[in-house]
Amino acid sequence: WFSWSGIHECEAKFVPEFFDGKSSSKNPRVYKYYRNAIIRRFRENPNRKITFTEVRKTTIGDVGSIRRVFEFLETWGLINYAGSTTKPQLKWEEKETKSAAAAAAAQGSDIAAASSGGAADSAQKKRVCSGCKVPCTIACFASDKHDMTLCARCYVRGNYRLGLSSTDFKRVEISEEAKSDWTDKETLQLLEGIMHYGDDWKKVAEHVGGRSAKECVARFVKLPFGEQFDGPPESAEPDTELGLQNVAMPTKRMHLSPLADASNPIMAQAAFLSTLVGVDVAEVAARAAVTALSDLVNIKQKESDIATNGNNPNTTEEALLEANLQLEKEEEELEKAISGIATQTKEMEEKIIHFEEFELETERKRQQFQHLQNRLFVDQLTILFHKTAAPKAGEKAVKSE
Repeated sequence: WFSWSGIHECEAKFVPEFFDGKSSSKNPRVYKYYRNAIIRRFRENPNRKITFTEVRKTTIGDVGSIRRVFEFLETWGLINYAGSTTKPQLKWEEKETKSAAAAAAAQGSDIAAASSGGAADSAQKKRVCSGCKVPCTIACFASDKHDMTLCARCYVRGNYRLGLSSTDFKRVEISEEAKSDWTDKETLQLLEGIMHYGDDWKKVAEHVGGRSAKECVARFVKLPFGEQFDGPPESAEPDTELGLQNVAMPTKRMHLSPLADASNPIMAQAAFLSTLVGVDVAEVAARAAVTALSDLVNIKQKESDIATNGNNPNTTEEALLEANLQLEKEEEELEKAISGIATQTKEMEEKIIHFEEFELETERKRQQFQHLQNRLFVDQLTILFHKTAAPKAGEKAVKSE
């Protein structure tokens, strides 16, 4: 239905701000300029996918309006219909891909089949919007007949194909189980993204793929930092094939980490740091954790000793004396505070009295000024009366002569 010189009713429906006549800067002529410029830009090289940034640099106009037209054209396949959506892999992504392939080869065919089946089930549970390509989180609108899924935003905006209506879609609730079902590969990608991007959860979610930033934060909080994430201390490269084979093939002797107890928050933090840094730094962290625990135990021991020796008469007298001194000190501070408040109150009263006197004086002067103004008005009126009466008297005298 696209035409270079005409405007279809579908365009008027999905970008109505250019056709309602409410704004002089948004009219059909401006829309045709945006649309034709974007399509020409894409058709210069149809094999490559263009981005909004490229369009914005070459098109003059309102950025928001250009984005709306760009999204509309991309949704309806007028641009980017043959562009490649693959991204160049980063170095650690290439390592992870090669390592995952080596680990899968080391495992048995049964384990590989089970893993592929689990991945397929996980892929089936995820629903991605056909319009904006964003994973649906709470609910979505699906049309099984036309094999199309829309998020709530695209459904409300009516971003579906020509010939479809809202009645062709049905609301589908996405269960919490589908959202919280994380695979081992996604968990490893989550930890890898945190190592590279820190607390930039948007980039971490992009690195994981198919997960929102909120889901990544929730998963990271729930991670049990313990022995399942502790690698062998002698391996300096955790991404090597040997390291992954050791993780994939269970050893006869269980590897127990001294920091595997995640019930204590200090030990859990040390365990997490030990997975990210070297052996030396992990040893220092472990010693610091042990020192902190020892100090905490000593403090509790002292408190228990004081509670046990509370029946000693000397201790009771000293405690009573100290309490009396503390009470006297608090009473002195309270008296000082009360006296300070009284002084401030007295100063406020004096200021209020001075303000009232000033207000009375101002009112008196205003009345005097008003009186003078009235007198001046009377004098001016008298002068004007005499000026008008004098010519009339002269005229009468002339007439009498």
